[in-house]
Amino acid sequence: MGVWKPWYVTWVFVLKNDLVIPTYTCELDNTYSNYISLPDVSVNQLNANGPGKYADAPAPFHFNLTCDPQTSVSIQFDGTTMENIDNALANTKSGNDNVGIQLLFNNTPVKMGEKLEVISSAQAVESVGFNAYYYYKGGAVSGGEVNSVATFTFDYQ
Repeated sequence: MGVWKPWYVTWVFVLKNDLVIPTYTCELDNTYSNYISLPDVSVNQLNANGPGKYADAPAPFHFNLTCDPQTSVSIQFDGTTMENIDNALANTKSGNDNVGIQLLFNNTPVKMGEKLEVISSAQAVESVGFNAYYYYKGGAVSGGEVNSVATFTFDYQ
C-alpha cells in the first residue's frame, strides 16, 4: 500500500475594489465655556425645596460637534462626588458639604465615571445639551460659595 503525502493548497483572495473602513469621529467646537455659573440661591430656598435637585435654578450648557455621519457618541464626566451620591459633584469649597452640583442629560442625572451615550447615529453637525443644578443633600447649610469640578471625555464609534 502506498504512503499518503499531505497536500498543501494556498488560496489567494484578491479584492475587486479597495477595502474602505469607515472612520467614526467627531470634532468638538471649542466655543464651550470652561465655567458654568448657576444663579444665586438662598439657604431658605434650598431648605424649602428639601433634599434633591433644586430645579428652580438651572444652568444650561452644551457641546457643539462636527461628526462623521452615523458616528455613535458617548461622554463620561469624572469628578469627586458627594458622599454616597454618585450623580452629584461635591462642593470643593470648605463648608457646605451638603450642597453640590448635579448634571442632567434629558432630565436624567448623570452618574460620574459612567459612559453615557448621547448620540446613537450622528448627523454632520450636532449639539449635545446638559443642565447643571444645585443638589441639596439635606442637613446643615449656610451662605457661601459652591464650586464643583468635572472633566469630560468623549468617545466615538
